[in-house]
Amino acid sequence: MRPGTWVQTSGYGSSYSTGYSSTAAWPQDRPGCVTAYAIYVAIVSVLIVIGMCWLMSEPGYESQSVLLLITVGGAIYNAIEIVGIWQMKNWGRIMVVINMLLSIGIIVLQFCSGSVDMENSFALGQLIGIPISGYVAYWFYSKRELFD
Repeated sequence: MRPGTWVQTSGYGSSYSTGYSSTAAWPQDRPGCVTAYAIYVAIVSVLIVIGMCWLMSEPGYESQSVLLLITVGGAIYNAIEIVGIWQMKNWGRIMVVINMLLSIGIIVLQFCSGSVDMENSFALGQLIGIPISGYVAYWFYSKRELFD
């Protein structure tokens, strides 16, 4: 029986059936942390693309169109990732893990190359971002049973 169908019962009238027996578990809901993460990534992606477009409109940055394309490509990746985790799909979970591991790798490469000024508060933010990204990657990696 399909979920959400009308069925004829014995006796008088009909009833609405959800398709689930009273002993069966309801489908898994999306955890609040997954919802919060999806909303956070959506907001940050939109703000980054807006910021890049604003930066490209400044004199002297017109030649940085490759950077804009990379940023837009990352935003598209994030949009696909958001759809996947919003729908609790396993491929969305894998995209989150890949995204977090890439962000950790990029931060480590920036520090190893010396392109980050250690006296800058931005460097402190990046250092704090490493364990946060690591935890997010671990959480999505370890919660495979929640995703289809």
